[in-house]
Amino acid sequence: MNPLRDPNILARILLPIILVSVLGLAPRSRRASTALLQASTALNAGNPHASARWLAQAAAELPRQPGLWEMAGEQAYQASEYHQALVYFGQAQNLSIQGQLTYAEVYWQTGQTDAAVRLWERAANQNPNPEIYTRLAQAHRQLGDFPSAVSNLRLLISLDLTNAAAYYQLGLLLSVMDPSAAAANLSQAAEIDPQYSQPARSLQRALRSATLEEQPAYLFTRIGQALSSLDAWDLALAAFEQAVGYDPDYAEAWAYLGEARQRMGVEGFAALETALALNPVSLSANIFMSTYWRRQGDPPMAIDYMLTAAQLAPNNPALQADLGALYLAAGDLNAALTHYQRAVELAPNTATYGKLLVAFCVENRVFLEEIALPAALDAVRIAPADPEALLLLGRVYFLLDDLSAAASLMQQALQVAPDYAPTHLHLALYYLAVDDPSQAHQHLALVVDLDPQSELAQVARRLLAQYFP
Repeated sequence: MNPLRDPNILARILLPIILVSVLGLAPRSRRASTALLQASTALNAGNPHASARWLAQAAAELPRQPGLWEMAGEQAYQASEYHQALVYFGQAQNLSIQGQLTYAEVYWQTGQTDAAVRLWERAANQNPNPEIYTRLAQAHRQLGDFPSAVSNLRLLISLDLTNAAAYYQLGLLLSVMDPSAAAANLSQAAEIDPQYSQPARSLQRALRSATLEEQPAYLFTRIGQALSSLDAWDLALAAFEQAVGYDPDYAEAWAYLGEARQRMGVEGFAALETALALNPVSLSANIFMSTYWRRQGDPPMAIDYMLTAAQLAPNNPALQADLGALYLAAGDLNAALTHYQRAVELAPNTATYGKLLVAFCVENRVFLEEIALPAALDAVRIAPADPEALLLLGRVYFLLDDLSAAASLMQQALQVAPDYAPTHLHLALYYLAVDDPSQAHQHLALVVDLDPQSELAQVARRLLAQYFP
C-alpha cells in the first residue's frame, strides 16, 4: 500500500513540518502552517480535493519541503483531478518509487501513454518489483505490444515464482504468439491457484485440438474462439487476424474477426460482409451480423439475420430466445412470445429459457396465469435453489394478488442468496403494497448499498425519494 494514500499516515508525516513552520524556522511560516493544518484537517476528513489544494499551497510556501508537491499530486490523483495532479507532480523533485508509479498512472489517465510507460520503465530500472512489472504488462497489452507484455510477465515471474495471475496472463498471450509454449504456463497458474483451473483447462483443450489441425487458419480460429469465450477479446482479435492472413477465403475466421473488432471498438461490418460473401449460410456470420444490427439499434435488420441463423440451427434454443428478445425490441409481443415458448420447448429441462419466458410475461404484464405461472413453477422445480427463479415465481404471484405466496417465495430467494439485489427491490415493493414503510426502506437501502452504480440502485433511489422524502 502507498503510505501517501493513507490519510492517517499522511497526517503524521505533516506534523513535524507543521511544528517547524509554527516555530518560525521556515520562511513564510504563518501561511505555510495554516495551509498544513488545513491539509491535515482535510486528510482526516477524507477530502482529497481539499487536501491537495492545501498541500500545494504549503509546498509553494515551503520550497525546502519538495516532498509536499508529491503529496499534493497523490491527493489530486485520489480525487481524480488528473490534470491538476500533473501540475503538482511536475514540480516535485526526487519522487519516491511510489510517487513515480502514481505519476505514471496520471499520465495514463490523461492519454499520455508513452510518458506513462517511460516512467514505469524508469521506476522498474531503479527498483524492480512485482507491482511495476504487473502494471507494465497491463499497459503494453492495452497498447497492443504483446512481445513487451510477455517480457514484463517473465520478469515478474522471475521475482515471484508463485504469481498465478502472471502465469495465466502469460499463457493467454503465448496462445497467440507461441501456442506450443502456452499450455505449461496455464498449467502452472492452475496448480498455484485453483481459480484459474477452469479457464486454463478451456484454453488448453482448444490448444490441443488446434494443434491437430494442419491448416494454421483453423488453428488460430480455434484459439481465437477459446480466447473470446474467456473475454480476452484483444488477444482473440490478434488470433483471428492471423487466421484470415493465412486463409483469406475462410468465412468462419472473417465472421469472428468482425465480432472481435466490434468488441474492441473497431469497425467490424466489412469483415462480416466478407464472411457472408464467402459463405451466405455461415451460422456464425449470420449470428454476428444480427448482433451488429442489434448494436446499431435496428431490430428488423437484426431479426432478418437471426431468422436465417435459426433456420440453419432449428434446434438451438438460444437462437429462439434471441429472436424473442429482438421481436420484443421491435414491439411485436406476439412474435416474441412465440419464440420464447419455442426456446422452452427445445430445452424443457433447462431453467434458463423458462425464466426468460416468465420475465417476458411479468415485465409486459401479459399471460400471467395461463403462461407465466406454470413456466415459473417449472423453473423452480428444475432449479429450486435458484434465487432468480424463486423471485420470478414470487413476482407472478404478486401480480396475481396472492401477496402471501409472493412474500414467502421472495423470502426463500433471500435465504438462498442474501445479497441478490433484485430480491431486495421486489421485497421493498411488496412491503410498500402492504403498508410497511420501515421494512420497505430497509430493503431499498440495501439495494443501493449492494451495488451503488447499478440500474437497480437508481430505481431504489427514486423510490426512496418518492416514499421517504
